Amino acid sequence: MTAQEDRFLEIDSVRTRYWSGGGSGPPVVLLHGIGAFSETWLMNFDALSRVHRVFAVDIPGHGYTDRSRNSYTIEYYAYFIDAFITSQNIDRVHLIGNSFGGGIALQYAKSFTEKTDKIVLVANPGFGKEIALPLRLVGIPLIGKLLLHSRGDEDSRRKRSVNILKALLYDTDRIDPTMREILIGMYSRMGTIPHAGRAVHDILRRYTNIFGLRPRYMREFEQKIHEVEAATLIVWGENDRVIPLQHGVVGQKRMHNAVLHTMKDCGHMPQVEHPDEFNRIVINFLKN
Repeated sequence: MTAQEDRFLEIDSVRTRYWSGGGSGPPVVLLHGIGAFSETWLMNFDALSRVHRVFAVDIPGHGYTDRSRNSYTIEYYAYFIDAFITSQNIDRVHLIGNSFGGGIALQYAKSFTEKTDKIVLVANPGFGKEIALPLRLVGIPLIGKLLLHSRGDEDSRRKRSVNILKALLYDTDRIDPTMREILIGMYSRMGTIPHAGRAVHDILRRYTNIFGLRPRYMREFEQKIHEVEAATLIVWGENDRVIPLQHGVVGQKRMHNAVLHTMKDCGHMPQVEHPDEFNRIVINFLKN
């Protein structure tokens, strides 16, 4: 695991933070989940960079990218990623997305078929309505704003960040200690950025209700699933408490050209919890 150099560029007037690495191999773009940041790919970036030209992007409203918008749709994110890809002079790309980032990858593959090579979906939404209760609560207008409001001192923010990580991972004590501290520190720092929760609240308010994914968007995702032609690897933790494993099974059955790989003792972020296994299966999938 190597620290990556932060780079910035403006895309559609949005100051965007990204990482770039690797050489002339087939390009790969890494898309993090809701409320997250590029650091969730630190355990994978170097391995992928040995055989690919790799980018990790803080999507708008997240990480150290601007929070200047009031509305964030999955279609907007797909077109934003296309603008980023164009800025890097890329014609075709592999996309790897964790959680909401997987939803963006699905939308991109539907909207930009000719530019999409393969996609890797890591515990993504769209294959079922069930999601964890805290995410459903954040989508409720007043409750969500209250839950996302950063309160307390540094110690309080750290405790909150530790609880976020415990919800995302199967066992926080099993991951690399340095990586654990990086993630806790990043979640803590995100709470100090003005309007930090705006995108999270808008996305969850738009796509979910107290029962899970809204029926309208379930139907839209169902259509996307059937229209995506790109070869797809679906990766899921068997102990995912955010989006259940059964969703991955459903996705593999419904997509035209998909395979499913599950990981034992693993929650919502397989790339963090089992990076060696994740890197191996992803690299093999992309090269074959």
